[in-house]
Amino acid sequence: MGQRARILTEIWGFQGWKVKDVWFEDEDGKRLMLIPGYGPGATGQLVIRVERKWAPRCSQCGAIGPRPAHEKLDARRWRDLPRAGRPAVIEASLIRVKCRRCQSTPVEMAAWAEPRQRQTHRLQQRLALEAASMPVMHVAARHALSWRTVRRAEGAALARWDATRTPPPLEMVGIDEKYLGRRHRLDHEYVTIVSNLATGEPIWIGPNRREHDHVV
Repeated sequence: MGQRARILTEIWGFQGWKVKDVWFEDEDGKRLMLIPGYGPGATGQLVIRVERKWAPRCSQCGAIGPRPAHEKLDARRWRDLPRAGRPAVIEASLIRVKCRRCQSTPVEMAAWAEPRQRQTHRLQQRLALEAASMPVMHVAARHALSWRTVRRAEGAALARWDATRTPPPLEMVGIDEKYLGRRHRLDHEYVTIVSNLATGEPIWIGPNRREHDHVV
């Protein structure tokens, strides 16, 4: 690996993988031929092609898989954080491993994303942080994503955060109700919210507000 590739790999920031190639492409997916001294234009997208440097790992149990691939898959892409104000994607050709520990044949673990996800961990975290301080539609417009994509990315980031944190002690509980408004399509108009009064964190949400609808 040359000096340029080593520098790009360190900037990219994922161990066990190396940056093989970097290029810009237009909206139609065609590679742009850059003119020295000029940028790729306002619509140029940065593509970062990476390859595995270490042995693959099973995405189900985390065990190190065998070197020979059970099945080689086509190249896939994941949306990453923008680089210098330009959209960026990661491209890699993953393999399907035959795990000896869990006796399964999943796609190998990608260091930057969860299985069946098309955004990197760090992009999902950025979207979740922005969605906490502005409407989801604004976040979607800012990153040229759909509303559903931003919502799913936010949910995935919050699920990882919730799985790694220590739950706060529950000493005081508050119960409240919230009216959903007139434009929803649900069968109920209210939801009951149970929260931790010490932190203000909701711990349970259920439909309706009547006492016999919920079992405490």
